[in-house]
Amino acid sequence: MRIRTVFFIAAAMFTACTHQFQQNRNQSFNQGWKFLKENPENAMASNFDDSQWRSVDLPHDISVEDLQIQDSIHIGPFFNGIEKGIDVGFLSGGTAWYRKSFQLEPEDIGQQVILNFDGVHSEAIVFVNGKQLAEHKYGYTPFKVNITPYLVEAGNVNVVAVKVTNQEQSSRWYTGFGIYRNVTLSVIAPVHIADWGVAVTTALVNENEAVVKFAVQVENTKQSEETVQIKTEIIAPDQTVLQTIDQKLIVNSNGQTNSNFELSIANPVLWNLESPNLYSAKVMLIHSGQQKDEYLVNFGIRTIEFSADKGFLLNGKPVLLKGACMHHDNGILGAAAFKTAEYRRVAIMKKNGFNAIRTSHNPPS
Repeated sequence: MRIRTVFFIAAAMFTACTHQFQQNRNQSFNQGWKFLKENPENAMASNFDDSQWRSVDLPHDISVEDLQIQDSIHIGPFFNGIEKGIDVGFLSGGTAWYRKSFQLEPEDIGQQVILNFDGVHSEAIVFVNGKQLAEHKYGYTPFKVNITPYLVEAGNVNVVAVKVTNQEQSSRWYTGFGIYRNVTLSVIAPVHIADWGVAVTTALVNENEAVVKFAVQVENTKQSEETVQIKTEIIAPDQTVLQTIDQKLIVNSNGQTNSNFELSIANPVLWNLESPNLYSAKVMLIHSGQQKDEYLVNFGIRTIEFSADKGFLLNGKPVLLKGACMHHDNGILGAAAFKTAEYRRVAIMKKNGFNAIRTSHNPPS
């Protein structure tokens, strides 16, 4: 699960289908990286010798690793000689490199291959097979890189290299350093559902009925106009399929098209703090008679309202917000966004009576 900002937001997530359709969206790309906390020349080149580099798995926070020198001012990962070091926890920055080799399968030919970074702190430059493809200078936001045109033939080795720079005195709190959040690889059809391309909103909610609106964004990277079928299954909290909606959609060449529809759910089971009931929408894209993509979104049916006289209302009932302000790091684990650590933090907050979290001061994982 990915933890989002406020307690009443149901997060979107991806899943693999159990039938013959093989989901290749957002596969983990965390394992098997090579790492060096230096800045050698030509480290982006495919034939660069990284055999002496250290092997690491992501997420990885460089700052909390012990420094090579240990003396009176270098203790563990802490360096007492950093100017204004109290602002950054006396943890140093610098420049480092990550490299990873991988191969495409024959069935991947003709597909779109996307690298997804959830966060790299703080300045990242991404190379594939020696070519610079992206630069991202903000460590807290996700970004993606379409690496399709720069890959070698299936069966041959591709090399991804990431140069990471964390400037000294770049913040007034501890930030983390490195590829400190998850990296995934998506191998998807030329016509596919866009990333973050399914939006769900509840237009009307009462005890008898909920009207739910859907917007599905479809991307077409082909040079020709394509006709696709969007099939959406609405699944109740007890996992029964309530409704199935079919739509045909014409998607412009090298363009995007939205599929918009709404449906009514009788006697909805509402989401609340005590019973966080979740419905699901499984959106399938069918092209040329075959399923090519699938996107699963969980959503809660509920109403929210703020007013000066009543405060915050959830499903028409007043709720006192008991909030806390939390940074993105995990203590001695550093800023590395491990799934179990992120879940544990929120579980502890809830156990101690909190029902709202403000993430400071930037987007969390």
